[in-house]
Amino acid sequence: MLLSLDDGSYFSLNEVGAHVWGLCDGSRTLAQVVDGVCTEFDATPEEVTPDVLALVEDLSSEKLLVEG
Repeated sequence: MLLSLDDGSYFSLNEVGAHVWGLCDGSRTLAQVVDGVCTEFDATPEEVTPDVLALVEDLSSEKLLVEG
C-alpha cells in the first residue's frame, strides 16, 4: 500500500507491483528493474517490460515516483 502525501490517496500494489516499487530505489535503471522482475518471477523481458513501464508511468503521474 502506498500513500500519496500530496492528497492522502492510497494505492494498492500486487506482488509484482510491490517488487517493482522495491527495485525503484534511485540506483537502478529501468532495464535493471525489468531484469530484477524477470529474475524474481521467471519471466521474459518481452512479458515484463510493458507492465513495468505502465506501472512506472502510473506511479510517476501520481507523483509517487520521481526521477532523482
